[in-house]
Amino acid sequence: MTQHGSVTRFLDDLKSGDQSVANQAAAQIWSRYSEALLRQAILTMSLKLRRRVDGDDVIQDVFKSFFLRHAGGQFELNDRDELWGLLAAMTRKKVLKQVTRHTAGRRSIDREKNIGAPQDSDSLLDLTTDSMPSPEQVLTAAELLNNLLGELDTTGRVIVLRRLEGLTHEEIAIELGCVVRTVERKISAIRNVLVSLRNREE
Repeated sequence: MTQHGSVTRFLDDLKSGDQSVANQAAAQIWSRYSEALLRQAILTMSLKLRRRVDGDDVIQDVFKSFFLRHAGGQFELNDRDELWGLLAAMTRKKVLKQVTRHTAGRRSIDREKNIGAPQDSDSLLDLTTDSMPSPEQVLTAAELLNNLLGELDTTGRVIVLRRLEGLTHEEIAIELGCVVRTVERKISAIRNVLVSLRNREE
Protein backbone atom coordinates (compact mmCIF):
# COMPACT_ATOMS: atom_id res chain seq x y z
CA MET A 1 0.00 0.00 0.00
CA THR A 2 1.38 3.40 -0.98
CA GLN A 3 1.90 5.70 1.99
CA HIS A 4 0.63 9.27 1.71
CA GLY A 5 3.92 10.69 2.94
CA SER A 6 6.03 8.83 0.41
CA VAL A 7 4.05 10.16 -2.56
CA THR A 8 4.23 13.68 -1.16
CA ARG A 9 7.98 13.27 -0.84
CA PHE A 10 8.29 12.01 -4.40
CA LEU A 11 6.34 15.04 -5.65
CA ASP A 12 8.73 17.33 -3.77
CA ASP A 13 11.75 15.40 -5.07
CA LEU A 14 10.60 15.93 -8.66
CA LYS A 15 11.52 19.58 -8.23
CA SER A 16 14.91 18.79 -6.72
CA GLY A 17 17.93 20.49 -8.18
CA ASP A 18 19.70 17.14 -7.90
CA GLN A 19 18.80 15.38 -11.16
CA SER A 20 19.44 11.93 -9.73
CA VAL A 21 16.93 12.59 -6.94
CA ALA A 22 14.34 13.89 -9.42
CA ASN A 23 14.88 10.91 -11.71
CA GLN A 24 14.45 8.46 -8.85
CA ALA A 25 11.22 10.17 -7.78
CA ALA A 26 9.93 10.04 -11.37
CA ALA A 27 10.75 6.33 -11.57
CA GLN A 28 8.87 5.67 -8.32
CA ILE A 29 5.76 7.53 -9.51
CA TRP A 30 5.90 5.72 -12.86
CA SER A 31 6.19 2.35 -11.11
CA ARG A 32 3.24 3.02 -8.81
CA TYR A 33 0.76 4.44 -11.30
CA SER A 34 1.64 3.35 -14.86
CA GLU A 35 -0.09 -0.04 -14.76
CA ALA A 36 -3.37 1.34 -13.41
CA LEU A 37 -3.31 4.19 -15.93
CA LEU A 38 -2.61 1.78 -18.77
CA ARG A 39 -5.65 -0.27 -17.84
CA GLN A 40 -7.75 2.87 -17.72
CA ALA A 41 -6.51 3.93 -21.15
CA ILE A 42 -7.25 0.52 -22.66
CA LEU A 43 -10.71 0.36 -21.12
CA THR A 44 -11.53 3.86 -22.31
CA MET A 45 -10.59 3.15 -25.92
CA SER A 46 -12.90 1.29 -28.27
CA LEU A 47 -11.60 -1.93 -29.80
CA LYS A 48 -11.18 -0.22 -33.19
CA LEU A 49 -9.10 2.52 -31.62
CA ARG A 50 -6.93 -0.03 -29.80
CA ARG A 51 -5.95 -1.45 -33.19
CA ARG A 52 -4.43 1.93 -34.08
CA VAL A 53 -3.24 3.34 -30.77
CA ASP A 54 -0.80 1.68 -28.38
CA GLY A 55 -1.89 2.21 -24.78
CA ASP A 56 1.74 2.32 -23.66
CA ASP A 57 2.35 5.28 -25.97
CA VAL A 58 -0.61 7.11 -24.41
CA ILE A 59 0.73 6.58 -20.89
CA GLN A 60 4.24 7.66 -21.84
CA ASP A 61 2.74 10.84 -23.26
CA VAL A 62 0.79 11.38 -20.03
CA PHE A 63 3.89 11.08 -17.85
CA LYS A 64 6.00 13.19 -20.17
CA SER A 65 3.46 16.01 -19.96
CA PHE A 66 3.04 15.59 -16.21
CA PHE A 67 6.75 15.64 -15.36
CA LEU A 68 7.44 18.67 -17.55
CA ARG A 69 4.46 20.65 -16.26
CA HIS A 70 5.06 19.68 -12.64
CA ALA A 71 8.69 20.77 -12.90
CA GLY A 72 7.41 24.07 -14.26
CA GLY A 73 5.27 24.60 -11.18
CA GLN A 74 1.90 24.19 -12.91
CA PHE A 75 0.51 21.77 -10.31
CA GLU A 76 -0.07 22.02 -6.57
CA LEU A 77 -0.57 18.46 -5.38
CA ASN A 78 -0.86 17.57 -1.71
CA ASP A 79 -1.29 13.79 -1.65
CA ARG A 80 -1.63 10.61 -3.69
CA ASP A 81 -5.38 11.09 -4.24
CA GLU A 82 -4.81 14.43 -5.94
CA LEU A 83 -1.96 12.94 -7.98
CA TRP A 84 -4.07 9.99 -9.11
CA GLY A 85 -6.99 12.26 -9.98
CA LEU A 86 -4.74 14.45 -12.11
CA LEU A 87 -3.02 11.55 -13.90
CA ALA A 88 -6.37 9.83 -14.57
CA ALA A 89 -7.83 13.05 -15.98
CA MET A 90 -4.77 13.56 -18.18
CA THR A 91 -5.08 9.99 -19.44
CA ARG A 92 -8.73 10.51 -20.41
CA LYS A 93 -7.79 13.70 -22.25
CA LYS A 94 -4.97 11.98 -24.12
CA VAL A 95 -7.32 9.19 -25.18
CA LEU A 96 -9.95 11.72 -26.25
CA LYS A 97 -7.28 13.46 -28.34
CA GLN A 98 -6.57 10.14 -30.07
CA VAL A 99 -10.29 9.58 -30.63
CA THR A 100 -10.56 12.99 -32.29
CA ARG A 101 -7.48 12.35 -34.40
CA HIS A 102 -8.58 8.95 -35.62
CA THR A 103 -12.18 9.86 -36.35
CA ALA A 104 -11.40 12.86 -38.52
CA GLY A 105 -11.82 12.70 -42.31
CA ARG A 106 -9.82 10.02 -44.07
CA ARG A 107 -8.31 8.83 -40.80
CA SER A 108 -11.72 7.79 -39.49
CA ILE A 109 -11.65 4.34 -37.92
CA ASP A 110 -15.25 3.90 -39.06
CA ARG A 111 -13.96 3.73 -42.65
CA GLU A 112 -11.91 0.62 -41.91
CA LYS A 113 -12.99 -2.77 -43.15
CA ASN A 114 -13.10 -5.55 -40.60
CA ILE A 115 -11.24 -8.14 -42.68
CA GLY A 116 -8.87 -9.93 -40.33
CA ALA A 117 -10.04 -7.84 -37.36
CA PRO A 118 -10.28 -9.26 -33.86
CA GLN A 119 -13.50 -11.11 -33.12
CA ASP A 120 -15.65 -8.40 -31.53
CA SER A 121 -18.25 -11.05 -30.78
CA ASP A 122 -16.34 -12.28 -27.72
CA SER A 123 -17.84 -9.54 -25.62
CA LEU A 124 -16.04 -10.86 -22.58
CA LEU A 125 -13.75 -7.86 -22.94
CA ASP A 126 -16.49 -5.30 -23.43
CA LEU A 127 -16.24 -4.36 -19.78
CA THR A 128 -17.96 -1.06 -20.46
CA THR A 129 -20.93 -0.48 -22.74
CA ASP A 130 -19.92 2.87 -24.22
CA SER A 131 -17.11 3.61 -26.67
CA MET A 132 -16.15 6.55 -24.39
CA PRO A 133 -17.31 5.55 -20.90
CA SER A 134 -17.67 7.89 -17.96
CA PRO A 135 -15.00 8.01 -15.24
CA GLU A 136 -17.33 6.00 -13.00
CA GLN A 137 -17.70 3.31 -15.66
CA VAL A 138 -13.94 3.21 -16.15
CA LEU A 139 -13.35 2.69 -12.43
CA THR A 140 -16.02 -0.02 -12.27
CA ALA A 141 -14.60 -1.74 -15.33
CA ALA A 142 -11.05 -1.51 -13.97
CA GLU A 143 -12.17 -3.15 -10.72
CA LEU A 144 -13.98 -5.86 -12.66
CA LEU A 145 -10.89 -6.46 -14.79
CA ASN A 146 -8.69 -6.75 -11.70
CA ASN A 147 -11.12 -9.25 -10.18
CA LEU A 148 -11.26 -11.22 -13.43
CA LEU A 149 -7.47 -11.42 -13.71
CA GLY A 150 -7.32 -12.62 -10.11
CA GLU A 151 -9.58 -15.55 -10.96
CA LEU A 152 -7.55 -16.74 -13.96
CA ASP A 153 -4.41 -18.77 -14.48
CA THR A 154 -1.41 -17.36 -16.33
CA THR A 155 -2.71 -18.37 -19.77
CA GLY A 156 -6.10 -16.85 -19.08
CA ARG A 157 -4.56 -13.57 -17.97
CA VAL A 158 -2.43 -13.43 -21.11
CA ILE A 159 -5.48 -14.00 -23.31
CA VAL A 160 -7.52 -11.29 -21.59
CA LEU A 161 -4.74 -8.71 -21.78
CA ARG A 162 -3.91 -9.54 -25.40
CA ARG A 163 -7.56 -9.22 -26.40
CA LEU A 164 -7.67 -5.85 -24.65
CA GLU A 165 -4.71 -4.87 -26.80
CA GLY A 166 -6.71 -5.83 -29.89
CA LEU A 167 -4.93 -9.04 -30.88
CA THR A 168 -6.88 -11.63 -32.89
CA HIS A 169 -7.45 -15.18 -31.74
CA GLU A 170 -4.91 -16.29 -34.33
CA GLU A 171 -2.25 -13.88 -33.04
CA ILE A 172 -2.81 -15.02 -29.46
CA ALA A 173 -2.56 -18.67 -30.51
CA ILE A 174 0.79 -17.99 -32.15
CA GLU A 175 2.09 -16.27 -29.01
CA LEU A 176 0.91 -19.11 -26.78
CA GLY A 177 2.06 -21.83 -29.17
CA CYS A 178 -1.34 -23.48 -29.45
CA VAL A 179 -4.17 -23.85 -31.96
CA VAL A 180 -6.90 -21.23 -32.38
CA ARG A 181 -9.54 -23.62 -31.06
CA THR A 182 -7.70 -23.75 -27.72
CA VAL A 183 -7.84 -19.96 -27.46
CA GLU A 184 -11.55 -19.98 -28.31
CA ARG A 185 -12.28 -22.62 -25.65
CA LYS A 186 -10.31 -20.61 -23.11
CA ILE A 187 -12.21 -17.43 -23.99
CA SER A 188 -15.50 -19.27 -23.52
CA ALA A 189 -14.39 -20.33 -20.04
CA ILE A 190 -13.20 -16.80 -19.24
CA ARG A 191 -16.57 -15.43 -20.33
CA ASN A 192 -18.26 -17.73 -17.80
CA VAL A 193 -15.97 -16.43 -15.05
CA LEU A 194 -16.82 -12.86 -16.01
CA VAL A 195 -20.55 -13.59 -15.93
CA SER A 196 -20.13 -15.12 -12.48
CA LEU A 197 -18.26 -12.03 -11.23
CA ARG A 198 -20.94 -9.72 -12.59
CA ASN A 199 -23.67 -11.78 -10.94
CA ARG A 200 -21.89 -11.47 -7.59
CA GLU A 201 -21.96 -7.69 -7.92
CA GLU A 202 -25.70 -7.52 -8.61
